[in-house]
Amino acid sequence: MTKKTADPSAKSTARARRMQFVEHNGNATFAVEHISLRHAEFKTEQEPDNPVEGQFETKARISNETVSLENDRHSVSLIVSVTRLEDEAEVFSCEVCYTGVFLIQGLSEEKSHELLMTRCLDMLYPYISSTVAQLASQAGFQGLQLVPISFGALYRSEQREKQQWENIQDKVVRH
Repeated sequence: MTKKTADPSAKSTARARRMQFVEHNGNATFAVEHISLRHAEFKTEQEPDNPVEGQFETKARISNETVSLENDRHSVSLIVSVTRLEDEAEVFSCEVCYTGVFLIQGLSEEKSHELLMTRCLDMLYPYISSTVAQLASQAGFQGLQLVPISFGALYRSEQREKQQWENIQDKVVRH
């Protein structure tokens, strides 16, 4: 049975009082201690009252970084860089990074890694998407919305591809 607690400000520990979200499932615990904006940058040479009128292309690059901390805590950072180009000239660029500290206890290393690469990134992405849209809007570029991403689906797809590759390698080595 899964037990979720929205406000764990119970009288347990000082660390529990800082947590925003706690979920217990048997002996396993998943908790969000905090999520914070680490970096936000928006650059443009375009004047806000001189909107882009031609064809434009928007490119996004996503990366993440995970660091194991003490006491089953993990720092997970998600970085999104967005560049808008018009006729190969840069109209603006934006980079946003959010970091969360997550507590994961009672799970195998493999399951912990899966949580870090899926659920933690899924929790950070809406913050980034909102911040990118807000920065672009404040600079005079209306309507920039990042496409929703399911990091869980990406992770499962990557794991299937990895397993298929391992199967191919096994067959090549056996023959």
